[in-house]
Parts: sequence; C-alpha cells; structure tokens
Amino acid sequence: MLNKNHHLYMDNFFSSPALFTRLLQDGIYACGTVRATRQGYPKELQKGCVKKKGDHLSMQKGPLSTSAWFDNKQVNFLYTNVDATKLSEVSRKKKDGTTHVSLAPEAVQLYGSRMNAVDRADQLRMQYSCSRKSLKWWKYLFYFLLDTAIVNSFLLMKESPNHKLTTRTGKEKIRTQISYRQELARQLIGETRVTRKRKAQPTTMDTTGHQHWPEILNKKGRCRQCSKSGRRREVISGCSHCNVKLCVGCFKDYHQSLLNEL
Repeated sequence: MLNKNHHLYMDNFFSSPALFTRLLQDGIYACGTVRATRQGYPKELQKGCVKKKGDHLSMQKGPLSTSAWFDNKQVNFLYTNVDATKLSEVSRKKKDGTTHVSLAPEAVQLYGSRMNAVDRADQLRMQYSCSRKSLKWWKYLFYFLLDTAIVNSFLLMKESPNHKLTTRTGKEKIRTQISYRQELARQLIGETRVTRKRKAQPTTMDTTGHQHWPEILNKKGRCRQCSKSGRRREVISGCSHCNVKLCVGCFKDYHQSLLNEL
C-alpha cells in the first residue's frame, strides 16, 4: 500500500533488505513485517531474541532499520521511513477486556495504523482464492493478481448504487463474495446444462399388459436370441414369464421380435 508521501507498506511475503534498498534509491520509503530468514537480515534478530510481551530489540545499517518486537509472538519489522530509536505507545486488549499499553518501536504503531486496509484485502482475497500450490513464482503472482482483481471488482460492485440487491419485499440485500464469484463464473463460462441420458430399462410389456423382467433362473441354458443368430452362449438369466433363457443384452430384442410377429 503506497500513501501520499510515497511510503510503501507491505507484508512479510514481499519484504526484504534488497527490495527496500532498491525502493529507497527510487525515493520510496518502506515499512513492513519481514521474515527473519530473508537474505541480508541480521542473525542477531532471529527467532528467540525477544521472549516477553512488550520486549523489543532494534538494529540499523545505513538507511535500513529493523526491529524485533514480542506481541503474542515475535514479529520482525523492516523499515526506512522512521528512526529505529523512536518509541511509541501501543495498546493491546487482554482476555479480561482491559487494555494494556506498552512501548514499541515507532514502526510497529505506524505499520498497524496503515495496514488495516491491506489486512482486510488479504482476508477477502484468501476466502475463495483461485490459487493453486506451485513451485513457480510467476504462477503465484498470476493467481495473486487474479484474486486481487476479483476482490476489487467485488468491492466496486458492492458500493455501486446501480447494482444493489433487493429481496422480494424490496429490502436491501447484502451482496456476498461467494455469490459474486458464482455469478462471475457463470458470465465467463456461460450457461451450461448437463443432461444425463436415462438408461433404457431392460423390460417390455406384452399385449396383455404384463411386464417382462430379466431374472436369474435356476438352471443354466442357451440364450434363445443368440441361438437365432447362430451363436452359442450359456446363461442363467432369462424371462420367467416366457420361460426362456436370455442374455440381458438380448432381452429387449427377443421380446421386440415377439411383438413384431403379432
């Protein structure tokens, strides 16, 4: 997220000392959480350097400053837009509802006040993400941009006065992201209708209205319909009403030939 003063705020997926140095060369100051395993990050601020709630430790190298701060767990910050020696008050709610105020590097308070919108955007993006696991970085970037575009379009339509949803009684209905994504998919893919072919039932009905069904008979015998075609096939299925042995595949043809003879 880039504010009016050319200060960039980002989460730990993108932050790195090399990136922040390059941004500063272009006149862009940056602040964000950072993974302690990033190349160029000081080993002194690796996991475990702060252990109690409110503890913090900061270091600086040239224009780059970094701080480790313990909230519910250790969080590492990397920044070029504030002084590493400056502290500010940070309030946190306890389980009993009371508020605890502690001192933390100014970057902590600044990051928290600026990143609310980004955190909300990340939450919306990850709810119904299109992303698929891949070792190729450009695939992650593609899915990231795709999900971001969908979330942005969802928010724009949600705020549009010309696209409000209403119930049958005329009351305003809240548009959900899942319903928006479903409608978007329909428009992109098109309306499709899957029709299943019903399997022909292996049964027939004679002129008296009696239904003939294939059944398993007691004894094995030659299929009557196969015998007409000069084939020999031993089966145990047939029609008990006609008292003939028949393959399941020959059942319909045999009874159809009987109807044709009438």
